[in-house]
Amino acid sequence: MKIKHSQAYKFVKSCLDTIKSARIPLYSNKFSNHIYTQHQHLAILCLMKYLKQHYREIVDLLQNTDAFTRLLKLKTIPHFTTLQKFFKRFSQLMFDRILCQSLKLFQLSVVGIAIDATGYDSDYSSKYYSVKIKGSCFRKSYTKDSIAIDVKTQSILANKSCKAPRHDNKDFKLLIKKIYRRLKIDYV
Repeated sequence: MKIKHSQAYKFVKSCLDTIKSARIPLYSNKFSNHIYTQHQHLAILCLMKYLKQHYREIVDLLQNTDAFTRLLKLKTIPHFTTLQKFFKRFSQLMFDRILCQSLKLFQLSVVGIAIDATGYDSDYSSKYYSVKIKGSCFRKSYTKDSIAIDVKTQSILANKSCKAPRHDNKDFKLLIKKIYRRLKIDYV
């Protein structure tokens, strides 16, 4: 199988184009070490999610595949912790810019919207275990993600993440406002 004609290669190419057109700066600040650009990091993370791989697996793939390293213009392969640290500092504003730019690929004008939210607990222990060991059940960290999607294309139109549990209604108006700036809403 030729890598340059594969779906993953074409996906990374379109990711790079979308990231560049979203006007994401090459570096997070002027004091960055300038080894890797934010565009390279984002494209690698998108490829990782596309191929459903983990950080170590995507680094192994990049080490064994010259086509992706040439496409991404990587002089050296990043360590998997470099990708993890980049993902942790990835901002909501940057995600919104890329999401807005990627919506142009779908050529949507009028949309029907479905909105839902879910929460993620970063602690892997069960509630039973937490109560037995700690005496009470508490959360170390929690992330709530609310998304709005187009019903026909299943594409994500807007996103809101927060670091605490909260009611879905608080994010509902914000998601509608984000979409209304870009598209005409038919129904919610």
